[in-house]
Amino acid sequence: MRPSLFSIVSLSGFVLLSGMLIGCDSSKAPRTPAGDPLSSSGYPKVQVIGPQNMWPGERLDSWLFISSPIVTPGTERSMMQVEYPVRSKAVKNIHVQYQFEFFDASGRKLGESGWHFVTLPPRTDTRMNGTALDPAAVDWRLNIKSAE
Repeated sequence: MRPSLFSIVSLSGFVLLSGMLIGCDSSKAPRTPAGDPLSSSGYPKVQVIGPQNMWPGERLDSWLFISSPIVTPGTERSMMQVEYPVRSKAVKNIHVQYQFEFFDASGRKLGESGWHFVTLPPRTDTRMNGTALDPAAVDWRLNIKSAE
């Protein structure tokens, strides 16, 4: 007995439809971003964040010099303190805001100093200061952004 043309077409349509339904699996995992090639320990201690264009074609980070920080570790009686010298190489005042972030020994963020407004006079050393609010603070980061 030979199968009819109708049964062959019906069977192939069923197989094709079944394959399409199986291929439409909607239980796929969500997309995941790539891992950061820069480790936490390699992240810069000082970073310029936010919009950096002060003047057309000029970036804030290109107008700043940084020196070595003065870090006073926390003790049983005092919190960690950081003093960071920053100097402007501009010929006019630069208005910036800065904030310190503090971290524990595991790298967990403990808190922030809050944003401080400061005017950097031309070619003058200015000290940015931060004090941790938690005695567990052993590490820090300084964020600087334009206030212009």
